[in-house]
Amino acid sequence: MEVFNCPSMKSIPAICIALVVSAVAGEAPQAFEIALDPEADFVRDLRESTAAPVLGYAGSMIEYPDSMLQWLFVTNRAETAQMMKAAGARLVKEWNALDRWQAGLAYANAKDDAERAAVRRRFGREGLLADPKVWFSFRKENGMKVLLCLEQYRVWTDAAKGTTTNDVGIVRDTVRDYLKWIRDNGFADQVAGFELGNEPYWGKDPEEYGRRWCAIVPAMKEVWPDAQIGMPLAEYRPNDPDIAAVRARCEDMTWCKPAGEFKFSRLNQWSGRFIVAMKPVLDDITHVIYHFYGANAAYGCSAAGFHRIDNFAKVYPEIKDKKVWITEWRERADENNRIHQRFCAALWKAHYLLAVITRLDIDGVNNHCIASLAGGLYVSDGNRWRVQWDSANRDYLDATGVGRPHMELGPSGPLFRLYADALATHPIILNAGANGKQGLSPTALQHGRKEYPGVWDSALYYDKGTRSSQWVAATDPDRTSLAILFVNTRSAPAPFFLNLKGFRVSGEAVVEETAGTPYRGGNMSLPGEPKPWRESRRTAKAGKDGTFVCAMAPGSYAVVTIPLRRDGAAVSATPSDEAVAAAVADARAALPPFITPNQEAEARKTLIRIDPAGLKPDPAKASARARQFAKAGADAIGGTGAEKDLDRWVRAAVAYGPVPVGEFAGLYTEGLDAPVGFDAAADAACSREAFKYLALVSADRKYAVFLMVNSGDVPVKGEIAVTGFKIRGSMAEREARRGPDGHPLLDCREEKCGPNGEFVSSPHSFMTITLPLKK
Repeated sequence: MEVFNCPSMKSIPAICIALVVSAVAGEAPQAFEIALDPEADFVRDLRESTAAPVLGYAGSMIEYPDSMLQWLFVTNRAETAQMMKAAGARLVKEWNALDRWQAGLAYANAKDDAERAAVRRRFGREGLLADPKVWFSFRKENGMKVLLCLEQYRVWTDAAKGTTTNDVGIVRDTVRDYLKWIRDNGFADQVAGFELGNEPYWGKDPEEYGRRWCAIVPAMKEVWPDAQIGMPLAEYRPNDPDIAAVRARCEDMTWCKPAGEFKFSRLNQWSGRFIVAMKPVLDDITHVIYHFYGANAAYGCSAAGFHRIDNFAKVYPEIKDKKVWITEWRERADENNRIHQRFCAALWKAHYLLAVITRLDIDGVNNHCIASLAGGLYVSDGNRWRVQWDSANRDYLDATGVGRPHMELGPSGPLFRLYADALATHPIILNAGANGKQGLSPTALQHGRKEYPGVWDSALYYDKGTRSSQWVAATDPDRTSLAILFVNTRSAPAPFFLNLKGFRVSGEAVVEETAGTPYRGGNMSLPGEPKPWRESRRTAKAGKDGTFVCAMAPGSYAVVTIPLRRDGAAVSATPSDEAVAAAVADARAALPPFITPNQEAEARKTLIRIDPAGLKPDPAKASARARQFAKAGADAIGGTGAEKDLDRWVRAAVAYGPVPVGEFAGLYTEGLDAPVGFDAAADAACSREAFKYLALVSADRKYAVFLMVNSGDVPVKGEIAVTGFKIRGSMAEREARRGPDGHPLLDCREEKCGPNGEFVSSPHSFMTITLPLKK
């Protein structure tokens, strides 16, 4: 059992618990060697990348409503910049860039208040409505680069009145004016390139699409001769998850029905026809652009995607020498957007990025996307944490009490920061490896490909899960520092030692690491609550004999920065057992506080059944009873330190569910298929019972909320059944329990619901559960 592909706590049998604890706390594995010649080894130089830095996000966060973005990018600009830097947002993609620029200029240049009000009525709901210099200067001030996605279907002729045209001559002139505005205002240095439309291959006429760009691209080059321009292509396979996702959210997709004219090769045919149509301006196109979704072996977001790029270039040699931008990529498509809240999703992203870095043709990659609970940043408007295209169609209530837009890091934010910052100062890629192997793969070389060990480690996401220790070594141009970009998805520490030809370690190395909590890698984290991962910083140094050994924590990604000096003296590469053991102990210390799963064999069972129909909201009663339950929970936990969190959880519970349904004390243990009654005086009549709950529902009956107190010494395992409703999607659980040292431990997660809402209430704990309902 591996940290990366970890089941939920309630599904782990006792024998598996013993095995996992042994894996996490057992003997150190055999250390492996990383052998480098910093003067001679060379995979690629990222300084040659036109999109450097190469790792970024699709989405610049200016797609939110204007009222929210005014706070983030105008009123509270410095805090927003700090958060985006913390999430590694060095490179971003901006959708609908031309449209947004036109709307911003129309607002900034309005001749009077009436015209300004007309522009606001038309554009003020979505996107930042301000002078475009606001967001361009934001990126410039903070050293961010942007890929600008241009559309050519139509442009505004009068934004205030809402008049548009698709006349290609007017569109051409508007695009030219946009590029000239960027250059005239000193923003050209932040533009990494231009994307000619977002996924146009879902349309039907590549010849017309190409004809229009052939009229526009020369005008772009007149204004900006060295502009980097990418044309979007598609290369799909049957069952690719992105096809179903697009079909589900698009209205005019009749051609895409399996029984209709659609074939999976249709998208690839579109791309080929587009290439032919673009022949007059193909020399001005510097990049081809792909969007990859799905991380199993046959899907695009894995080494399979790399091969599909190669194969497509063989069929259409007109593009074989062009660089590649992957301006959207994600391990799952829209069928599971919440997957990005899992720490194991961030670990998978680390595997994919390390594979991307070794590809000479890939000039930049943008994860879809930076915000909307997509892994980089969690973003709140002050009332709710925003979710993009959630399968359950809901956001999270923001119970932090801040009351204004704000952000926090998701599980992928530290990853992008660590990797992007390391590559910015160490742009020369020396070598790569995985699981003790390094260098070019002999098997890949036999087939004419240049692949490094670990290139397929990101291809097992859906099923088996990745179990690997993968790395890329990079250096600064002067060879004074070495950076090892690492990910370890094994359930034990991964120690490595260095064998440096002509160099030695010349001081303390810095290990910046983010490690996940065992058993929680597969659970989705909740915004605003404690996270199942921890960022840490430690140091390591060479031994007296010159050997250097370091270990990565299980379930972690990291960057190890090592100072170097040239030294022709021979260095013994193999460290002592004692040095390896010490490195492994340091790695284990990087893990978050260990929360032992409940041994379910000891649990008492119960059933909760509620009928939410016909009840009226009573927020005062709900709030009063919820606070009494929170006090009982604090008494059950003991110690101090959880009261603030319990108070926040109670406020959130009442906000979600102001309708009291009932409460009960004691366990129903005679069978799980019989109804359970409610006792309005449960707290008085059953005050000695160890387990109690309070049930609330929302006024629209879209949520059921439970507050549970377990003051006993054994877990309670239960199921929740709601009469007349189905439980859909996943449920949010917030639990405070008594830790081994008597202090409270907080354990917050979102878990997929079964037919009923299944839960485990720990001994001496307080828990809230929020269940989404469907009539």
